Amino acid sequence: MKKSALLLSVLAVGFAHADGNVGASATTTSLGTQQAVAPEAMQQDGNEHVGTYAEIQAGVANSSALSSGGNSAGAGRFDVGYTFNPYIGVEAGMTGVTNPSAGSTLAPLQFYDVSVKGILPISSWFDIHGQAGLAYATMSAPTVNGALSGAGSDATVKFLVGAGVDFFLTNNFALVVNDYNYLGAEAGSTSGAGGNTNIVMGGVKYNF
Repeated sequence: MKKSALLLSVLAVGFAHADGNVGASATTTSLGTQQAVAPEAMQQDGNEHVGTYAEIQAGVANSSALSSGGNSAGAGRFDVGYTFNPYIGVEAGMTGVTNPSAGSTLAPLQFYDVSVKGILPISSWFDIHGQAGLAYATMSAPTVNGALSGAGSDATVKFLVGAGVDFFLTNNFALVVNDYNYLGAEAGSTSGAGGNTNIVMGGVKYNF
């Protein structure tokens, strides 16, 4: 609940800033050339990270569907997104969770997600964000004694909520840390596909 509340707060701040930015642009236009340079000054202050971007990340997943429950596994993610302004963006990604160990009964998990991001720029080199969306989750059945024993595969739609930070080294290149939560039915149910899964990841981001 605390993570969800924090996420909603960041998203709300992002939308509020976006509305305020639109209003500011109209005001400066009506007041003349001298104040119309304010948006450029804001961009020079570090809010120029808009447009298309791509990220590659790796990290650790903990899932209620892992063998014996709550075990860790490696994870990787690739995503692309678009920021409409310094405060609002959209993102589509693919996350894979590996088999946690050589003797595990769990087959790999995959998540294909889309989400809306609310962004709060702190400085020219640092911002925080929250995101919320939906994910299509799939998991191939284990061969014996696994969470989905006896089934060919499992798939379902889950909720995605997440939060993270970006550390910009240049206007185009950043280091990122993110916490993703895929929430839904437990494995072994009619639509399990991995149960509830938390993934903490780090990687690189490039703004085109």
